[in-house]
Amino acid sequence: TLGDVFGAGVNAGLAAVTIEQLLQQRAGFAGAMSPERLAAMWRAGEGAEARARFVGELLAEPPAVPPGTFEYSNASYIVLGAAIERVTGSAWEDRIRADLFEPLGMKSCGFGAPERDAPWGHREVGGKFVPVAPGPTADNAPVLGPAGRVHCSLGDWGKFLAVVLAGARGEATLASAPTMKR
Repeated sequence: TLGDVFGAGVNAGLAAVTIEQLLQQRAGFAGAMSPERLAAMWRAGEGAEARARFVGELLAEPPAVPPGTFEYSNASYIVLGAAIERVTGSAWEDRIRADLFEPLGMKSCGFGAPERDAPWGHREVGGKFVPVAPGPTADNAPVLGPAGRVHCSLGDWGKFLAVVLAGARGEATLASAPTMKR
C-alpha cells in the first residue's frame, strides 16, 4: 500500500491504496492536474529527489475521487515511479534501463525530448497538429517521467509490444508467465 511504501506522510484516504490500484488508475488521484500543479512540476527539477518531493505533496492531500473509482491520472504513474525508487533505492530511469531496455535490446530508448532522428511529439496549434522539435520544452516536466517521458524508435517500441503480446498469451518473458499474463 502507499502507506507501507511512503509512511506517515500519506493522507489517511490514500494510505490503503495498493500498487495494483495505481496501475489500474483507481488510486483516487484527479484526472487533470491544475495549472498550479503543472507549474510546480516544472519547478520541481529532475531526478528521484525531485520526484519524491513532488509525490510527497500529492500524497499529503486527500483523494480527489474515491479510491477504487476509475480515473485516468498521470499522478498514478508518477507515484508508481517514486514507489519503485523508494523500494529499490535506484532512480526510476535506471530501473527501466536495467529491467526493460537492456534485456530487450532497446538501444534507442531515452528520457525527455527525443533525439532529432526519433519520432517527435506534436501539439495542437490553431486546430492542426504540428511537430515539436527537440528542445527543453519539447516534452513533459522531468518529474512526470514515469507517466510519459520515454522515447524510442518504432523498432524498439515493437520489441516492447512483442513482449506485451507474449505475456498476454501467458508466456514468461521479463517475469513469470502468470505475472506477464496478468
